[in-house]
Amino acid sequence: MSLYEDFLKIVSKYSDSPAIKSFDGKTIYYHELEKDVDLFVKYIVSELGDEEYIGIVDDQNYLAIVSIIATIFAGKNIILVDPRLGRK
Repeated sequence: MSLYEDFLKIVSKYSDSPAIKSFDGKTIYYHELEKDVDLFVKYIVSELGDEEYIGIVDDQNYLAIVSIIATIFAGKNIILVDPRLGRK
């Protein structure tokens, strides 16, 4: 069984349960997470299909989490960029 299939089983079982409590206090439920991840996977495959590496700016927010999960499910390699690096 693939990681993606495991994820879908969890979503199916816990669809209306909290998946993520974001930094701003918002609760994201599994069905919402699955919808957002699926949309991003489709974007990666259709628009970045030939790319081997996907750069993600890690702002420690919900979109970063969705991007990381979707990139893994799309079979791509992740390059995380921390925007805090280089700041003085």
